Amino acid sequence: MVTNKKEIVVGLILIILLIALINPGDLFMPSMFQMTILALVMVAFALFAIMVWRERGGDERDRLHRFIADRIGFWTGGIVLMGAIIIQEFMHLNDPWLPVVLGALVLGKIAGLMYSKTKY
Repeated sequence: MVTNKKEIVVGLILIILLIALINPGDLFMPSMFQMTILALVMVAFALFAIMVWRERGGDERDRLHRFIADRIGFWTGGIVLMGAIIIQEFMHLNDPWLPVVLGALVLGKIAGLMYSKTKY
């Protein structure tokens, strides 16, 4: 049974908006529309981040499920970013944002581990 329906709905809305922001097949190109989608993505991500930040595990099993979901999310993000970096290198493109985001992901993980060890 799914207990986090709000998180799932906001997450799916965020994914749909991100796909619209990528603009597959140049379906919509008006810059005003793109800026509106960007604003909606920022709002959806903020809502999702607030929900994730406020979540509290009830019992040990619920906490374990959250830890597993966090780990899968981290690895998925890292693998996708690493794949994008590799593809970018083969195409001889230099977009510094992908390595910066991957580095921030890793630093966030390290900071989270250090914080949790000192607090708990």
